[in-house]
Amino acid sequence: MSISSDRIVKKFLVFDENSNSVIDIKDTLDDAVSRADDVYQQPGGYPNLLTVIESYRVLPPA
Repeated sequence: MSISSDRIVKKFLVFDENSNSVIDIKDTLDDAVSRADDVYQQPGGYPNLLTVIESYRVLPPA
């Protein structure tokens, strides 16, 4: 089975590895890295390790 490329959307997840939770979802790698850096720059810092994960959403058929 082939899925039309217009149904596949690339996203970048800013993921907190310690709490196993997604902090934010961005459209570009630059935006995701910038968001992770913003989290680390909070007053007092951020104690958990953040990872940016490339993911793909598959949209339902029209």
